[in-house]
Amino acid sequence: MTSPSTRRQAARIGRTAFLEPETATRPLRGRPPLIRILSMIPLPCFEAPTTAWRKTSMLVRDHSEGSSKEQAHGNRAFPLPPFPNIPRSFRNRAFFPPILEFPMTYSSLFAQVLVPSLILSGCGCLSSCDAFQKLEKGEQSKTIQNPKPSKLKVTTQNGFIRVSKGKGPNIDIHAVIKARSKERLEAVRIHAAKGQDGSFEIYAIFPEKRLSNESCSFTVTLPQTRGLVLKTSNGSITINQLQGPANLQSSNGALKIFDHHGPLLLSTSNGSVQVRDADESVEAKTSNGRIDVVLREDNPGPVQLKTSNGSIHLKVGKGFQGSLHARTSNGSLQADLPDEIRVDRKSRREMDIHFSDKGQESRLRTSNGSIQVEMR
Repeated sequence: MTSPSTRRQAARIGRTAFLEPETATRPLRGRPPLIRILSMIPLPCFEAPTTAWRKTSMLVRDHSEGSSKEQAHGNRAFPLPPFPNIPRSFRNRAFFPPILEFPMTYSSLFAQVLVPSLILSGCGCLSSCDAFQKLEKGEQSKTIQNPKPSKLKVTTQNGFIRVSKGKGPNIDIHAVIKARSKERLEAVRIHAAKGQDGSFEIYAIFPEKRLSNESCSFTVTLPQTRGLVLKTSNGSITINQLQGPANLQSSNGALKIFDHHGPLLLSTSNGSVQVRDADESVEAKTSNGRIDVVLREDNPGPVQLKTSNGSIHLKVGKGFQGSLHARTSNGSLQADLPDEIRVDRKSRREMDIHFSDKGQESRLRTSNGSIQVEMR
């Protein structure tokens, strides 16, 4: 095989070292993973526009004599000026799989290394282009007359959910649907019936299956409920003047709760949480969002609030009980409370508030945000 000194000499003068035939069959083990992957992609080699034709001499191995000698190899193309930052091994044919063409020029480097990357990234772009496709929009409405009070379950994706107390005895459902074609839009059905567990279930049924950018949003009014389970993604959830245990889950959407009677379990991401006039416990978790909770005057708690990259604001009434522990990793702590309520500041980022000896412990956690606790 050609000696290392010969290859280094060829690389140093900007020329290509011809290797022995067995080099072409050398296994790819030990070469960078990208090169091994690119070796499976046959691509043409294009000469750079900055390439000049010059009379060059090439180092050729003379197998008969067992020595190397310089021979005139005719007009060869090599880049002018030389690629300044490319490693010496990059200019050595031994570094690359046999399928790559040489001499290595600006355009051959682009065609054999960058083009496959652009092709692979382009495939991902094409697969996501349907997200910008124009959608057909339609609406459907349903009325369920005189239902018996039960737990309500609403499930959807890429859409909001709004549930509130209505004036009449019926359940009124209004759905806003978006589909990729008019035919698919007309084929969507709204399911509204009691499930096996006795809860009243509402969800959309798309033909075959829901495609990635299709969606359905629900607005529901009903006399009253015995509980709520509402789930969506890429959409907000709002409930108003309802009762019973409420479990609200979303992603990339805000949660808004007004005048609710019952414990709250709230979870979202990349969205804020807003609670007004809750009369029982509140457990809320989000990321990249603010949490703002106002309890009723007689609500004893507790509250468990956690967020990241967002602040926490809590208003409690005279009926709030127990102790409260607040901590932030990068933000201020503020307690605007009467003098009879003891506040122990452990550090600039941590404090304990003692409302009463009885009651459960409440916790507030955030990072990159402030915490404020005050009386309503």
